[in-house]
Amino acid sequence: MSEHEHETQHSTGGEPGAEMHAENGSLHVEKWEGIWIRVAVAMTVVFIAAITVAALSFGITVPGATARINPATLNDPNSPFANPGLRELAPGKYEVYMVAQT
Repeated sequence: MSEHEHETQHSTGGEPGAEMHAENGSLHVEKWEGIWIRVAVAMTVVFIAAITVAALSFGITVPGATARINPATLNDPNSPFANPGLRELAPGKYEVYMVAQT
């Protein structure tokens, strides 16, 4: 064993030639571990795609604030919040008025 191979073996802590694996950037992954990693990544991609397709095709949106209401006028008789509840606007379409209290 030459002096260079001896130094390399001690510096990498492995067999002669182990420095080649470190230099080319490859990482050893067991066969079944690699299969499960691929399965997990594929499932994640499928789930994200399914959620995206469902949200876009069915028009699902995140609820947001449409307007602000003056809290002092909540009990006005003209305010829909004076009588909170569920109202049917059309078949299958509903409107809810609710008041949060602390």
